[in-house]
Amino acid sequence: MPRNLVLFDLEWNIGYKPYIFNYHGVQQTFRGEIIEIGAVKIDEDANVLDTFSIHLRPRIFRTLQHHIAKVTGLTQADLDRGEPIVQGLRRFMQWCGPDAEFAEWGMDDVPVLKQNLFLCNLDESRPTQWYDLQQIFLREHPRKEGEGMTLESVVTRMGIPMERPFHDALSDTLYTADVCRKLDLRAGLAAYPTEEESLRASLCPAPGDYRDFRVFRGYVEQSAWRSDPKIITASCPVCGGDLQPDDIWLKKGNSGWYTLSQCPICAGKGGHERIVPVDPLFFTHLHAYLSLERPRDGDGERVFVVLKGPNRGRPLTAAGLDEVLAGARRRAGLAHATCHELRHTCFTRLREAGMSLEAIQAQAGHANLDTTRLYLHLSNDWLADQYRDAMTVLADIYDNNGAVS
Repeated sequence: MPRNLVLFDLEWNIGYKPYIFNYHGVQQTFRGEIIEIGAVKIDEDANVLDTFSIHLRPRIFRTLQHHIAKVTGLTQADLDRGEPIVQGLRRFMQWCGPDAEFAEWGMDDVPVLKQNLFLCNLDESRPTQWYDLQQIFLREHPRKEGEGMTLESVVTRMGIPMERPFHDALSDTLYTADVCRKLDLRAGLAAYPTEEESLRASLCPAPGDYRDFRVFRGYVEQSAWRSDPKIITASCPVCGGDLQPDDIWLKKGNSGWYTLSQCPICAGKGGHERIVPVDPLFFTHLHAYLSLERPRDGDGERVFVVLKGPNRGRPLTAAGLDEVLAGARRRAGLAHATCHELRHTCFTRLREAGMSLEAIQAQAGHANLDTTRLYLHLSNDWLADQYRDAMTVLADIYDNNGAVS
């Protein structure tokens, strides 16, 4: 029986403020509300069998964000004329069919679609099979130095005529089909790693420090899997002893979570973990960066990637970060500034704000306080303020005759 393969692309709108919602007991930030869907059904030779295109009228982010308007060419009138999002998403999923297997260029649209289906009270369990076509492409065309992985750059590299605009959902999907026809798509789909194989490659690379992993499925509410004895009393794959799961669980994908469990018997020496508090404002800025600046088809799962030039979308290196900082330094009119100096500044400001030396030591990950003290460059004004505060306290303790009050 031929497979029902659906290539799709989404354009979504974002708000000027993050939107937080409860997803099966877990607080999530809404990545974006879908405003356009483009999709094609293809066979395993990438021949187009059918197409689907729709503009949607959002319910949450109703005002078109200016950056989205610039990238997509859409207008507020386009959003206002769109089909109501619940009705449009339902029609799209019906067009796809219950046996659809989804494929896209990258995997950015998968969590966005899942979130939108959930918020529209539609079935988010389908589809169960997803393909990242970038992986299939790289299997045949390994990436060379300086080559980008944006859809436009790959279309150019493969010599495909640019007869349609980019950043139009259906147009981008048709370009993706053009790229697929340059590949042995049938072989690529057959060799595509299963979820377990992908997890092993990402969580337990060889050589590496992590021995094995286990997947537990079927949970909806977070409280259910956090208290399940099967998870909290898992055994070590080496010695059979009880593992000690971490209190911190990290999010993977739209509905998956993972944590690191350690065996007190088999754990090696030297490795240690520390928890660093982060200001909530950081996540607001991170959301803005991921939504507005980071290329959607940026390389891999790296958060910070190159934003401009021939390496756009590739992971940001230490040298690249130094270049970013150098540009900021020039704009600020500073003669000298390095990342390490900013680390010194951070800890100095924390101390001046009243954070204890021991807390700063823990924040910095220093083994002893003497190292932490080397990071602090306290101003004379701060020292004078500290002295005046101390003298005020002493004045309250002792009366004018020198007796303890």
